[in-house]
Amino acid sequence: MTQIALDISGMTCAACSTRVGKVLSRIEGVSDAEVNLALERANIQIDGDVTPAQLIAAIEKAGYGATLRTSDSAVQRKADEAHEAARRAHERQTLLRFMLAALLTVPLVVGTLPMMLGIGHAWIGAWTQLLLAAGV
Repeated sequence: MTQIALDISGMTCAACSTRVGKVLSRIEGVSDAEVNLALERANIQIDGDVTPAQLIAAIEKAGYGATLRTSDSAVQRKADEAHEAARRAHERQTLLRFMLAALLTVPLVVGTLPMMLGIGHAWIGAWTQLLLAAGV
């Protein structure tokens, strides 16, 4: 029995990790497949003649990315650092999008609040409301 560890990319939810686990379990020769969403890693126990390339191909066919984890700690550390940098860049991009949406939403809500409360008309025109809402 051999164990293979893969780094999985593209998983965003528990359903994704479950799907990857099912894809791996269906491969003949795979006795057990554990997929960890938080670590973005899969540990696979194989009994037969299954190669890492077959496992990676099956994962990629399911719509996710996969790379073989290496036993060389220096190489693996560099790969982990690159993965972490990409994750941080994605988080920064998501935060910037959120901040832009919040910046456009605040004047929209404040400008239409009197109308929503039934105490008057909106303070901003309909076209301005449309532009602010379209940006969100």
